[in-house]
This record gives sequence, structure tokens and C-alpha cells, in this order.
Amino acid sequence: MKRSIRRLSRITAMSCCITWAAACVLAAPAAARMRHHVSLGMGSTTHSSDRLVIPEFGLDFTEAFNIEFAYRYSISERLDLTIEAQDNEASSSPTTFDDAELTLSSWFTGPGVRYYPSESALRPFVQVSVYYVRETIGLQQFGEWTAEGRSGAGFGLMAGFELLSTWRCSLPMKVQYLFARPADDVSGFGFNVAIAYNRGPRF
Repeated sequence: MKRSIRRLSRITAMSCCITWAAACVLAAPAAARMRHHVSLGMGSTTHSSDRLVIPEFGLDFTEAFNIEFAYRYSISERLDLTIEAQDNEASSSPTTFDDAELTLSSWFTGPGVRYYPSESALRPFVQVSVYYVRETIGLQQFGEWTAEGRSGAGFGLMAGFELLSTWRCSLPMKVQYLFARPADDVSGFGFNVAIAYNRGPRF
């Protein structure tokens, strides 16, 4: 219950921030590109593994809530180097146990390269990233929390667009595919909408 309340609070807070950012972006003309970009985003990931659905226990971990924090540095008007951290959380309660909630968490962190083929206010982009991946399964029951996990490597393929603003603010939106090893349980497709704060010398 407490984890559900915390998750709802995060979704509400980030929804308010994204609404505010969208208003700033749509109310202002395009701005010149800046060097430094820090973004915070939210979205959803759909895991592609059939092993995450266990009908006999009523468990389904296919849909996960996504949070992302990223820093990008522009080395040119069309090319960014980026390092980001993404967390995907999927929760499910087994029908055969009392007061139990299972949470599958996957943490992706690592560098990437983002390319912008256009210099307009609505800037499409593609991105490739490599990740360190940490997959954790946790159980909360009767007030106790236990967890175990394993680590591996992964990569991400992304495409989207970014709206620029004169208020040092932009709104990146993307669809993505995340792949993880040694087990591909947390691989899947998703989307993310973020707020980016941009500063530094302009091009």
C-alpha cells in the first residue's frame, strides 16, 4: 500500500511538471541550441518476455512504470553525448497469498549518442545507448521487504523529437527499445516524455 502511494505521488508530481513545461514550450518560439541539458522524464515500458505472466498465481509484470534522469552535452548543433539512468518498476499481487506484493525493478544506466538530423524548433532525433543493467525482484509481505537481483549488460535504441523554448526549457519525447542480458526478462518497448533544462554557451 505504501509503495502504491509513493508511486502515485511520483506520477502526480511529474505530470504537473510536464504540463508546466509543455505550456512553456508551446508559448514561446524556438531558441538557439545550448551546450548542457539536464532532463527528468516519465513513461511506460512493456516487457516482451512471456515468463513475466504467471496465470496460476495471478501475476503479471508486463507493464512497468518508467522514470528517467539524463545529462546531455552538445558537441555540435546536431550531435549530443548523453549519460542516463532509467528505472522500470512493475508490481503485481499474487492471488494465493495474503498481504503480498511483488515488484520487478530494472535499472538501466550508461552512456549514449543522440543525433538530430534537423535544426528546427521541432527537432527529430535518434539515439543509441549502452547500459549496465540491474534486475531486482522484491517481495513485501506483513510489513517485511526482501529482495534479490542480478546484473548484466544491455543497450537501447530510441527515436523521437524535442520541442525547444526560449525559457531554457525543452520537451523531449521518445519511443524506445531496451534490451538486457544475462536474462532478457526486462527487455521491451516503451515511451518517455521529459522536461529538459538547457544552459551554457549557445552555438
